[in-house]
Amino acid sequence: MGIFYLRASMHPSGLGGEAEARAMVECVLLIASVTLATLAGYQVAADGTRRAYAQAWTAGIREKDSNARFCARYFFGRAVDRLGSENNTTRLGGIYALERIAMDSPSDQRAVVEVLSAFIRTRSTDPTLRPAASGPVVPLRPAVDIHAAVAVLGRLSVLDGVPRADLSGAKLTGPAALHCIQASYGNLSNTDLTGADLSHAHLGRADLTATRLGGTDLTGASLNEANLSYTWLGGANLTRARLGGADLTGASLSGANLTRAWLDGADLTGASLSGANLTRAWLTEADLTGAWLGGANLITAVGLVQDQIDAAYGDGWTRLPPELTRPASWTSAEADEYRPADPHQFVGQWHPEVLAGQENALSAWDYHQTILPKVVIV
Repeated sequence: MGIFYLRASMHPSGLGGEAEARAMVECVLLIASVTLATLAGYQVAADGTRRAYAQAWTAGIREKDSNARFCARYFFGRAVDRLGSENNTTRLGGIYALERIAMDSPSDQRAVVEVLSAFIRTRSTDPTLRPAASGPVVPLRPAVDIHAAVAVLGRLSVLDGVPRADLSGAKLTGPAALHCIQASYGNLSNTDLTGADLSHAHLGRADLTATRLGGTDLTGASLNEANLSYTWLGGANLTRARLGGADLTGASLSGANLTRAWLDGADLTGASLSGANLTRAWLTEADLTGAWLGGANLITAVGLVQDQIDAAYGDGWTRLPPELTRPASWTSAEADEYRPADPHQFVGQWHPEVLAGQENALSAWDYHQTILPKVVIV
């Protein structure tokens, strides 16, 4: 508004029509110049404000990340210290604190896996867990902390480059048994659980790919729709285990006890059932394509039909239900040469190099040429 008054002082009235018009143009140009200058000033101020806000935001994020890393390290140390406590409740608190750290800080998951694995190995073999008997036999209390640590390892997210667990040498029997463990949908793939007590365990839809379960007690375990492809189950006790719809592609069940086990709808393509006991096992709609049945006991198997037998491989020692016909090829020298000397004592584990990069679909011939000859007898 002051500019209009300024025009009156700069160009008094009465100058004539042309002078008045020129004075008005000069006034408008002056107003436009002042307006543009003001807007430019506002823009400069706004840019400065934005830069200051962005710097403050970045500094805040960096400080927050730094605080988060500091907190993670601090609570990680506290959680590890709790694992060494003599108090069972304190140890459980440490285990679940480590699980939370792994969830909130994926970069720390490898350290969490290594610490929990070491805890399980050390704790399960601790002599104080199984004191020498002196006087009246006192029932051993189950080690719930080991139970919890294994369950946590199974629940952790799958991350590239982070192993599931290293339980080699752990003694998961007796008070350290994993009896009735709740690990459905869990992931314990490529884990060594040889000889563990997993009786009545809940492992439905769990990922146990290439897991070593030789000699494991899986009596009454629930493994419905679990992934057991290329898993070693030699000599395992699977009495009354529920394996409906499970993926047992390329798995080794040599010498396993599958009495009354439910295998309905299971995929046993290329699996080895050499010397396995399938007394009254349910095999309705199980896929036995390319499966090796040398020396297996199938006399009272339920739901077994001729098409399944024709798709499998066996030998003269395979015991079939009387209503089924033994394929002519089963009595040939070619089939018999793969029969172990004593299939009921055939216990071992896969070589890691055999499992690495193994195709999911193998012909029976390739399977018995590449897998069985490389089994380690223990």
